[in-house]
Amino acid sequence: MLGGLLWSRAILSISMGCWLLAGLFAHRQWLPSLSKDPLLIWSFIPIAIALLGCWQQPLATANYDFLLTLGTYPVAAITIRSIGHEQIINRFRQYWIGAVSIATLYPVSWYFLHHTAAFTRYGSGQSLPTFMDEDHVRFGIWICSALLFTWLSAYRYKKWILSFLLAGLLLLAVRTAWVSLGVLLFTLLAFAGKKANRSNSKKIFITAGILTGAILLAIVLFPTVQQKIAYTLYDWQQYNPATYNPNFSDGVRRALNQAAFTAVQSGGANTGWAAIPTTLEQYFQQQHPGVISGFGWPFNQWLLWWMGSGWWGMLLFTLWLLYPAWLGWRNNRPALTGWTLVIAASCLVESTIAYQYGAWLHAWGLALCWPLLQKHTATNQTTL
Repeated sequence: MLGGLLWSRAILSISMGCWLLAGLFAHRQWLPSLSKDPLLIWSFIPIAIALLGCWQQPLATANYDFLLTLGTYPVAAITIRSIGHEQIINRFRQYWIGAVSIATLYPVSWYFLHHTAAFTRYGSGQSLPTFMDEDHVRFGIWICSALLFTWLSAYRYKKWILSFLLAGLLLLAVRTAWVSLGVLLFTLLAFAGKKANRSNSKKIFITAGILTGAILLAIVLFPTVQQKIAYTLYDWQQYNPATYNPNFSDGVRRALNQAAFTAVQSGGANTGWAAIPTTLEQYFQQQHPGVISGFGWPFNQWLLWWMGSGWWGMLLFTLWLLYPAWLGWRNNRPALTGWTLVIAASCLVESTIAYQYGAWLHAWGLALCWPLLQKHTATNQTTL
């Protein structure tokens, strides 16, 4: 599965089918708890909500593609519940961290071997080349997941792994990944503050101060960060709502999201998943006559659900998306809350979980850090 994630969508899809077959074969482990297990119930809900965007054109293949993508959630949940043993699941997390570390070697080594080209890419708003079909946004989020699992573990070389992954994330120069890291740090501090007494409050403030100082120091010392910030400011300055320039990524996002928001305000909501590309292009053409956007989706997950399934579908999607964050806060599971907030933050600027890589990261990341309610959970493992 991890190899397919890096190099082959076909293998990734086949691995999902294999996991499903294995889970169905082991149905005695998960089926009896289906009606009372929050992970299993939660994993089936998005498919039910997505049906609100299928009835408009029930025979359209786009509907089934979307439902197949959302099928990643029950597959991941059934797999983890079928295994059920914390030691094996912890081994899965180790494989996850190992795969991320190995994959991060590629952009890091490329940076040192092509130093001048790397700075040229930074100056034009690009990131370093990656595996995962060059999907640098999802790749950066994947690195953040490995940082989270490593931070909440007790591995022997924990500090070295964290340092390498942080360096890789910094060199990759993906703003969504940087924000994701900030969300994780904020979440961990919030949980530390939740558990802290007065004697520990000082340590929390000191930690927050050190993190803030590290961020400011990175801005001052690292050309990677400086170049990315400079390009972002330049990109924003070039934005003109009356002129569409596909060469600036933030401008493209704003233009597409504005067209999507205009669509839902003007009768383009609840059109169904299959009609989103044509509806979006129609309203985009109204704002930029004669210009073809080249995209069939908005860069915002909520706008996508609003267009496809109406405001009630968007509301149900929001409740479903944020439920694990609430559950993690209630049960003192920082990884569950942190990973949910990372995905939610990315959904503000991407349709993250509408496509295979994003849905996979969300589903399997949550399944691996969901609170295991079985009594045989190992007590000597760090709570995830």
